[in-house]
Amino acid sequence: MRWLSFVLSDSRGPRNALSRLLAIVERFGFSPRKSEINLRILMDVVERHGVCPTLLITAVTALRHADIIRGLRDRGAEMAAHGYVHNDYASLSAEQQRRQVQAARTSLEGLGLEIRGWRCPYSRWNGDTLTALGAAGFEYDATPVYDWPAYQQERIPLSDDAREDYQRFVDLSSARDALTHVVLPTVVEGLVQLPMSIPQDEDMVDRLHLDLDSMSRVWIRMIRDMRERGEIFVMCLHPERAALFAASLDATLDEARRMGDVWIAPCGEIADWWRTRDAAQLTVEPAGEGCWRIAVTGPDAMETVCASDRLTGSGTMTVRTPRKPVVHCGPAWSNATRQRLHDAGYWVEQGGDPAGLALNLDAVLPPSSPADAVVLKVREHAEGLIRLNPWPAGFRACLSITADIDVLTLYDFAMRLKEF
Repeated sequence: MRWLSFVLSDSRGPRNALSRLLAIVERFGFSPRKSEINLRILMDVVERHGVCPTLLITAVTALRHADIIRGLRDRGAEMAAHGYVHNDYASLSAEQQRRQVQAARTSLEGLGLEIRGWRCPYSRWNGDTLTALGAAGFEYDATPVYDWPAYQQERIPLSDDAREDYQRFVDLSSARDALTHVVLPTVVEGLVQLPMSIPQDEDMVDRLHLDLDSMSRVWIRMIRDMRERGEIFVMCLHPERAALFAASLDATLDEARRMGDVWIAPCGEIADWWRTRDAAQLTVEPAGEGCWRIAVTGPDAMETVCASDRLTGSGTMTVRTPRKPVVHCGPAWSNATRQRLHDAGYWVEQGGDPAGLALNLDAVLPPSSPADAVVLKVREHAEGLIRLNPWPAGFRACLSITADIDVLTLYDFAMRLKEF
């Protein structure tokens, strides 16, 4: 009964939980036939656009439906873990998390699946989760949530009930405001964290009750804003709604392909890229009056830019600028802030005389400033700074299509009463 209590008090509330119950009965059956139809719809859409999705699977569900899950792998999808059972990891002890994370990986790999990534059920996690993921050998985590106000920007009217239902998930997942944060991956003790963006299909169908046109406008607005900011849109889907969101997903992928400079990739490929980019090395030395020699060691597709100068891959370039094109920060700045600047591609130096550097952070913001707010402020002064572009050469932004598979039948749902 813990699951019912969680749904009624935290996840949905009594009113939305009732409508969710009716939707479950409509979308699932005693056999997985309805789910198989929706999975085919999802895979058909992404394959039509040449997209490899990342499917995150709850282990006990995969164990009950191994042939279906292997079939998705055989169609080319990347597989990742979505919990051992579909429960609230933030409420578990460190030891419980360790056991369940390891059990999830062991069970899924036992089915012959390659498992490198993870997303927590309900997008609920804490520091113990990251420790457990590292101990189990996971390479990336796609749990953190960022909330985009796209439906507001598109002036889509919502009822008070819809706003309340959506805010409930924002609060449950501790979603960060995308307008005041930088929606980019980061590396935490060797684990790449990929930011997931909402509204997702569940929000728009079951909480906000948007029609197809409004859903398309929301997702297209999100991909356009993400491209403008040079960030990443990790879209989260739930195949049970595939027939309801397929046209909107198709329109969003059409728009991303039309742009021509959005890198569409599965989570594992993005995590590999981010890890190698994170390890890039750079030095900046004087090269005559008003000139600086920049030496870079990094992946072949990495772009280093400074004003109009550009270098792809490892090598050197000389730029003309009166000040050293790096950011200075004093010892009071946190490691988290320096890491976030590094994530955004800015090169930071500590100590020495800041007078000759392009930007003295100490003179712009107090060291107590939130890390993402610092990055947004630095962007305003980016003209004279070196920057390692976030994405491979030729790409301005990134899109990843992910889908959570936690149940395929009514029996799977019933088992949550026991498993949660």
